[in-house]
Amino acid sequence: MDSDRAIQIGEIPVQKMSESVYVGMCHKIGTPQQVTARRDIVDIMQLLANQRDVGRLMMSGSQREGFRLHDSDLDTMFWPINHRVIWDSSQSEYYNIHRQVMILCDSSESPAGFTLLWLPLERACQVVLSSCVRMIGVLYLSSSKYRDNTCTFNPDDTIHGPCSSGTVHGSLEYDAAHCFVSDCWPPSAASWIDRCHSWPPPHVVNDIIRNGCHFVAIGHKLGNHEDNEWRISFSRAEYKLVYSMNHTQFLTYGLLKLFLKEIINNGLRDEDKLLCSYHMKTAVFWAIQQNTLPHWCPQNLLAAFWVCFKLLLKWVYEGICPNFFIPENNMFLSKIHGQAQISLFRRLYGLYEKGIALLLHSPSIRSSIIDLLCNPRLTVCTDEHTLISEAEFDVQLFGEIHGNDSLHTSKLQHCMKYLHTVEQLIGSPLSQYQVVSLQKYTSTILQCTAFILHNMYTNTGVNKQMYIADKMPCHMLKLAAKFGFVSDMLYIAMYYYKTLRYREALFVTEMTKVKLAQPYLMYEDHVDRERYTEAVGGQSWSTKMRQAVADKITLDSEICYISELLLEQQSSRQNRCHSLYIPPFVLLHMLEVFCSRHVDTMRTQTALDELQVLVHHDQGLYIDDLYRDISWEILGICQQITGNLQAALYSYQHKNDILVIYRDVTEGVAAEFYNKTTSNKPLKLSTEESGEYKYGDSSLCHMMPDGENNQNIEKDCIQMSVSQQTRLSKNIMADNPSGYFLTDESGPLFEKKTLREKMEYLRDNTDKLMENFKKMRDAYYEKDKPGNLLTLHDQLTDTEADVDVLADVYGFKEIQGSRYGKCLEENLEEMNSLFEKLSEKFEQMERKVGKP
Repeated sequence: MDSDRAIQIGEIPVQKMSESVYVGMCHKIGTPQQVTARRDIVDIMQLLANQRDVGRLMMSGSQREGFRLHDSDLDTMFWPINHRVIWDSSQSEYYNIHRQVMILCDSSESPAGFTLLWLPLERACQVVLSSCVRMIGVLYLSSSKYRDNTCTFNPDDTIHGPCSSGTVHGSLEYDAAHCFVSDCWPPSAASWIDRCHSWPPPHVVNDIIRNGCHFVAIGHKLGNHEDNEWRISFSRAEYKLVYSMNHTQFLTYGLLKLFLKEIINNGLRDEDKLLCSYHMKTAVFWAIQQNTLPHWCPQNLLAAFWVCFKLLLKWVYEGICPNFFIPENNMFLSKIHGQAQISLFRRLYGLYEKGIALLLHSPSIRSSIIDLLCNPRLTVCTDEHTLISEAEFDVQLFGEIHGNDSLHTSKLQHCMKYLHTVEQLIGSPLSQYQVVSLQKYTSTILQCTAFILHNMYTNTGVNKQMYIADKMPCHMLKLAAKFGFVSDMLYIAMYYYKTLRYREALFVTEMTKVKLAQPYLMYEDHVDRERYTEAVGGQSWSTKMRQAVADKITLDSEICYISELLLEQQSSRQNRCHSLYIPPFVLLHMLEVFCSRHVDTMRTQTALDELQVLVHHDQGLYIDDLYRDISWEILGICQQITGNLQAALYSYQHKNDILVIYRDVTEGVAAEFYNKTTSNKPLKLSTEESGEYKYGDSSLCHMMPDGENNQNIEKDCIQMSVSQQTRLSKNIMADNPSGYFLTDESGPLFEKKTLREKMEYLRDNTDKLMENFKKMRDAYYEKDKPGNLLTLHDQLTDTEADVDVLADVYGFKEIQGSRYGKCLEENLEEMNSLFEKLSEKFEQMERKVGKP
């Protein structure tokens, strides 16, 4: 088929059609500025994240390359820094073999692109040694064993190729590959260097060679040692190659990805999908390097797509897809052959015969073609400044910055490493996107550091340390607010509440409330674009962050911010979440309720009413569905401490619409639950936040008649987590030894023989039980402060024993550092010195932040 006719649709000039598709792809995939910002933000985050621990990580795949398609997964590679792979023993002279574990390659019996790895000194870390097999007297590292040993930490994950695969927040898919790194370029890829005459540029080639390659735990299906072989991975080289593409080349790659998903693989079962996005990327690499198109520009986008499609068609016809770095590695060898190859070729050739009109089958591309066909005189402008508004760009920029903010840590040494790195980066050449993201990430580090320091030094008993440990966190949090989002002011309010400065906390919440109420505020993707542009348009991103941008409050699950949220943080840890996320509007009202109880009781009810209206009636503007549960939980806490326990019970269990009757945790007495409105399902009590019952739980045994086996519990039951069981009981019934405090004196609940009878009793006696509950609550108030429930903070004193209790019960091990006075004093002095240096350099950072 003639190439010019193949990419012609109707009478529309192909160049104009290409421009229309280029504009549509910019809206779908991103403008040059958007893609550059995404890459710069990921790069700066990875640089900071790799300052800790003995391992390194690298984001790869489509997210790293700059795509943000709906199904773009998050690919991350992990490797130990004290293990290095070398290609021959002479390369060991570049390493200290007493500190580094040397792993040697043996590719003599492996297919191209694969190799065996062995330990010449038979010395390595435990996970590596446990993954070894001995063959012909040599200790080889088995890829299958290593994959099994490193990819099974999360029970919900599945093994996919060399990766552990799963989902985050139920939607974003991720692949995590545990691998090894080599600083040396593979000899089998030497020919690639000789091919790089025109693309990529020499500095990119040198950078790629200097950074070597990786080895991922998967063998060749047709190899002699499939379970023990490792695939040579060029993931780092690949994203650097994608970075070096111009935008038309990048959009060609994106167009091929959409073509694969929406046309080639549409309607196929997973096992029938023979082509993948890696094949598309390989086709683009070869097409660019072979100069098959003289000019990669918007007017030639469809021509570029057609060149790559024909190359792909040729590969399928021949049954050979040469790896870009090691052409001898035929990536079709194990999958695309025989009848499968014939069927795939027929499918692709059928599409080829349709010409470029085949793109009309793509929902993502169709409108760009049809609009021009319907209006041939339509003017198409490819200038990126006309493609996206300033407000829209900022929504995505700040969302990208917040979405990549993973520096929350509970370890002071990590914070210090981060801050030292920030100090060095401030004076280095950075892009405008890296500077603004570095500001926000520094703000995050300062927030974590402030609360870690306060938790560590408050109870040391050394006046100087306690003074500095109070003064420095205040300064850190104020500086963090200066360079962070509007919502970051709430960390200051939390700190003031934590240190009993309620009036100061209310002053901060009032200021924050005013800023959050501005009509131009940008919260996640909610913003009045016109008002936003009028208010802060044309100003620096630093100014915009400080005056007009808000986002969720992130609490590291290992740091004690305020004691009232400890159970929620504990629940987050048990669900394997490193952080707890709270909408800023919810946290603001919560702090108002907490603080006003101590200084202005009239204001307490007003704040509680505002919180209740927000949680009950918000339609997703201020509370995203992902954070609705924590918002109901916080409303319940506020209702509980103000004495409205019935409302608190409803709020705690709103998502299940069940009545909760709590137990005395200290006595190990069982909790009782009953579903008020739906079927009479029994409740399965839980010792795990996931809601799964662990056999042997003493609280459930209390509910079971003698001789009844735990394992006979009905499977179809309502489940309740630990934090939901203990929220009220921990504060209300700490001194109650009487067991079930909601039953009457004769204890009829204990007389019921089956779990269902117990539930029915609870259903029929709800009003009576609640009456008893109120009586006991009133009696408890009379015993203690009227109108107040004891909080964890009130119960603890400043003794070393109480510090240990906090650390043991809640897992905040940093608190226990108060024993090491001398070491802590040195840390404090170093942190104080570092903070003073950073304060001086922050003004330099402010001046570096460019305007849009």
